[in-house]
Amino acid sequence: MNQELLYKDRFVAFLDILGFSNMVYSDSKINKAKIYFYQTQIKSIVKQLKDDIEDINKIHAKENKDMRIEFNHVIISDSIVLTVDIIKTKNRTTMKAADDIKSIFKQQSTLSNSSAKKLGEMIGNFGDLHNLYSKLNRLAFALLCEKIALLQVYLASKDIWLRGAITSGETFIDVEENQIIGKAYIDAYKLESNYAIYPRVIKGHTNFGFRISDPQSSFRIPQSI
Repeated sequence: MNQELLYKDRFVAFLDILGFSNMVYSDSKINKAKIYFYQTQIKSIVKQLKDDIEDINKIHAKENKDMRIEFNHVIISDSIVLTVDIIKTKNRTTMKAADDIKSIFKQQSTLSNSSAKKLGEMIGNFGDLHNLYSKLNRLAFALLCEKIALLQVYLASKDIWLRGAITSGETFIDVEENQIIGKAYIDAYKLESNYAIYPRVIKGHTNFGFRISDPQSSFRIPQSI
């Protein structure tokens, strides 16, 4: 029996509604209306983000499942967790090409003209694919930020204030069991709790390659989105 959890690199957003417990305990019709509005808006934003990610998959992952981006979410009361996969190549041919490039680079001082040309072609092909993956990750991250910003605006219009943080890293998520485990989730939670302070969403130190969290400290340079 396999006891290992399947961790994947993901963008992780942890969002929290400020003063939500006061709304729940209140008998005010205004607060009850706020809770209903919050529920409907988060459903709408989740659906929009899911549809947008699926549109990307229809274009780029039709013939290459390695390029498929998965979107997941877990919502417990006023705590909202949104995750978007960070795609990396698993294609054996591409990975072999990368290994070949490394091998040839070690011998670059003795390269013939034909070998140098071959190396240039390999770097070009691998670079094109890497750039595509990077662009898709940037697009997915931008969509995540866009939908969170929209949610902030919608909720603020009803005097409902949202605070949160976005990080990235290895994360396990089981939507059916409402379970999420991973450093990126913990980092996002700590950023939201200790650094966001005001009704804003901040992100970890940004590197748009595959991580937006500093591997040593996600909290070094929090920035608002």
